[in-house]
Amino acid sequence: GATGLGATLRINKNLWTCSLLESGERGLTYHDDWYETERTETVKVVTLDQWATEHEIDRIDVLKLDLQGFEGPALRGARGVLERTSMVLAEAQLIPEYVGAATFADIDAQLREADFELYQIADLCLKGPHREPASCDGLWIKSALLSAIRDKQPSPLLPGVSKAERMGAALHRLAADGRKRVGVYGAGAHTLACAEPLAFPPVEIVGVVDDHPDRHGATLWGLPIMSLETMRAQRPDALVLSSDRFEHKLWIRTQPLRDDGVVVVRLYDKNRTQHDAAA
Repeated sequence: GATGLGATLRINKNLWTCSLLESGERGLTYHDDWYETERTETVKVVTLDQWATEHEIDRIDVLKLDLQGFEGPALRGARGVLERTSMVLAEAQLIPEYVGAATFADIDAQLREADFELYQIADLCLKGPHREPASCDGLWIKSALLSAIRDKQPSPLLPGVSKAERMGAALHRLAADGRKRVGVYGAGAHTLACAEPLAFPPVEIVGVVDDHPDRHGATLWGLPIMSLETMRAQRPDALVLSSDRFEHKLWIRTQPLRDDGVVVVRLYDKNRTQHDAAA
């Protein structure tokens, strides 16, 4: 196969933040010790062009990139692949959280040079005390294909729907099922992206659960932030898990509430609830 070069992978305290790049000032400011490197490992790295040649890949419908700031070098090593790719879905940092990280502008320039055009932006993450727009996901499409798409009726090309749409649909389903008192698990970026449906909910939102003790007793849009134990004592009719990255962990932690008969709603994983899991 293709001979790869050894590269240093930084294993950070939170595994979601591991990167080939050194954590930057903004990353540490936004996420505290999540970005602290605990150890390093040497890993094999090959270009996408090498990988495609080795595996005889002659066509790619969607190329997904989520490399914690390393998207720029990845695209530079994919010039041949990009000629045979229809769409690129990439995480892009608006404010670099790693030293030397590719920004949205860098990724956009590289893809435009390869005859792609930006079509959609999703999952805009607001971070830090000033709620700065720090990162997002972008969908770029080959120019000829995008022209054909624009000539047709709009259809959603990004996988799934937005965070806010998921939350709104879940709350309306709960209301239709007669659930009146509902809690939300998660006080982070995902919940902040759901501001609109939570501002005008069809149910009573009894509070927001957060696993960080220093947030307990504070409020989010006037809603009390509390521990999972305190939420359990509130005896809600349902609890919505408001996280895409950590939903499965939250699902596990809510086992005591499910044992109490509380309906726990997942916005992802096919919107599975307690009753779906038992079926």
